[in-house]
Amino acid sequence: MTIALRKLGYNPYHGSECFKNPPHDFNLWIEAMECNFLNHPKPRYNTEDFDRLIGAYDAVMDIPACLFWEDLSRAYPDAKIILTTRDVNSWYTSANATVFKFMRIPFFRFWHRMDSTVLGPLFRQSELVWKIFCGNDYEESVVKQAYLDHYDRIRAAIPQDRLLEFETGKSGWKELCEFLDEPVPDEPWPKAYPTVEFQHHMDLAMEDAIRTIMRWVAVFLLVGIFPSSTMPRDLWFLLALAASSVADIPPLYQSHPYDIGAFDRWPHQLYHSSNAIGPILNYHNKSEECLSDDLYTVLPYWGKQVNIPGLMLLDAEGYLTWHSTRYVTGDVQAFQGETYIVALAMDSTYYALINNRYEEAYQIRVGGGWNLDAHELTLTPDGTALLVFNGVIPTNETSFDAPPGVDFLLESGIQEVDVLTGEVVFEWRASEHFKFEEYYHFQSSDGRTETTAPDLFHINSIEKDALGNFLISCRMMSSVVYVDGQTGDVIWKLGGKGNSFKDLSNGAASFNGQHHARFHDHQRKISIFDNGNCPGRPVTGPTRGITLLVDTENMTVNLEQEYISPNKVLTDNSGSMQILNNGNVVLGLGPNANWAEYASNGTLLCNTHMGPETWFNSGEIRSYRISKSAWVADPPTRPDIALVRDRAYVSWNGATEVSEWALKGVEGEIQNPDDAYVLGQYPKLHFETDIPIPDTYAGGSLFVSALDRDGNILGSSRVVQWQSTVRPGLISQA
Repeated sequence: MTIALRKLGYNPYHGSECFKNPPHDFNLWIEAMECNFLNHPKPRYNTEDFDRLIGAYDAVMDIPACLFWEDLSRAYPDAKIILTTRDVNSWYTSANATVFKFMRIPFFRFWHRMDSTVLGPLFRQSELVWKIFCGNDYEESVVKQAYLDHYDRIRAAIPQDRLLEFETGKSGWKELCEFLDEPVPDEPWPKAYPTVEFQHHMDLAMEDAIRTIMRWVAVFLLVGIFPSSTMPRDLWFLLALAASSVADIPPLYQSHPYDIGAFDRWPHQLYHSSNAIGPILNYHNKSEECLSDDLYTVLPYWGKQVNIPGLMLLDAEGYLTWHSTRYVTGDVQAFQGETYIVALAMDSTYYALINNRYEEAYQIRVGGGWNLDAHELTLTPDGTALLVFNGVIPTNETSFDAPPGVDFLLESGIQEVDVLTGEVVFEWRASEHFKFEEYYHFQSSDGRTETTAPDLFHINSIEKDALGNFLISCRMMSSVVYVDGQTGDVIWKLGGKGNSFKDLSNGAASFNGQHHARFHDHQRKISIFDNGNCPGRPVTGPTRGITLLVDTENMTVNLEQEYISPNKVLTDNSGSMQILNNGNVVLGLGPNANWAEYASNGTLLCNTHMGPETWFNSGEIRSYRISKSAWVADPPTRPDIALVRDRAYVSWNGATEVSEWALKGVEGEIQNPDDAYVLGQYPKLHFETDIPIPDTYAGGSLFVSALDRDGNILGSSRVVQWQSTVRPGLISQA
């Protein structure tokens, strides 16, 4: 019937549509059943509620919609109703071999309490359907009688002029088209799946579901959600075998289960030897050009589903190198000949310059009593740092031409601060250089109180050029301004209502709600992350990165290149654009839990998800800026080791130069580490390396040493005790 209606030009909603937008549709149908059949305190679903579910369709069929025949006939009084009929015995045989078999599997009853995305809502929805239909009693006579009663109720309630009884296997185009007043197609009636073929499809779907469940549970085991004592013995053993062969969960490739939440809304992994948290990534495009450049990805992350926000460094293959929960944004910059991670403290009160020992070499704060704005800290060759500040001010204390009734606004400005002394050497306030009419998003209630002070400017990036002037991005004005570093005067504005340039390419100056403006090629080129979306303006997306050629003599601007976001996603806020030394471009897509790398000509090379695509732009998991940089570090800590049965798991959070691990031991207590002998050397594999303890080692003291590529010892772990539970030689005799 679904195929037939589509051929007639209808857009039918079938029960399988729930899988296209999980868990949204599942949850709405569940709510509808609870409200309309199970005495839920919420009111019954009405036309407005059903429109949320099926308003985009002009026909609806299959379970659970068929249970709502009475409600739907009232909600849509002009709709016609098709009652597909078949022999009750044939129907029961089919349902018992598929749906009822699924409902009887005990593991799904357990699983629906653990999964909130697909299988859990599917089971809960199915459970309610059959509770309403037959009281969840699958005895043959009960189910058959419920089937017959369902049909009798419909026949008794629906007027004949609105009802077509369509007999499966006998009725066809003639009956359907006469009822719907449609011309009869010149083709055979669409063939439905025979029972055997349908069962084959169901078996494949169930096998895929079981594989998905195994992946989910394996992830949950690794992150510690299931203690071993609560797992069925055979399931635990199977998962232990599957999960113990590698210490890191590798990035996935084009994984649909990942993108609908099969690895949780915040896909992450824990480790045996370390308290660090690592990502689980999903590549949609993967080119060696962006996976073999020896650069580290700086990945800040937080969000509604992130229990432990923080900052990560990932190696070129997407595995964790360093993790910290003390910071929430960051990138790598140079200061006085040294390289630092510039990171925002978790409480957003200061920025830290973190050296290659992961120590805070400097802390930088704004002055003058302003609030630190978390958007930017840029280091300059002059020994200074550029920061953004904000704070609510009365409009009568500024030259800003606020309209009557706007008594307060959120000031936004920049400071240049001496890193060593903390002295503020320059300050610029946006309210002194913009006009009210340049703002896009004014509400009539804005500014009447301090709590409703409008964010008129929203500075989100600053850069100082070789002339000592500043390039400043003001998101709410959709404008990038160039400011004199001595007087504070605005030299020119690019974009927005106050645009100073002639656009030669129909799009260079039309960026919308932008972020991360940077100069290149001696101020002749500007790169901008164009969100394509800003409050108060029509959407101009998709989100893109752009490079603009700027001629400040003739005051013209030309679009040189654009880098369209993967799948043309729209980024509501945040985002970053970085041009690497090789010309490649990295876009961080903020609330989309996604970043991408492009060749200089705009070709997409790598597209990486760090969270499910289903929840892009929802704030479930997000970042601010994502960048790539070279980094060399020597942590002050020692390597970590953990013993799990006959394996040693080793890691060293933040170490970049480890090439191999040497497993060392002695029988009995160790007196001098130099007395230990090498049990084996193993290449470092990503963040955590899984080392088998040799069968020939009976037990005693164990530790590992980290070796660089020349075999030099970089550090050694603590000493741990281990005793073999297997008699030497037993395995080799098996």
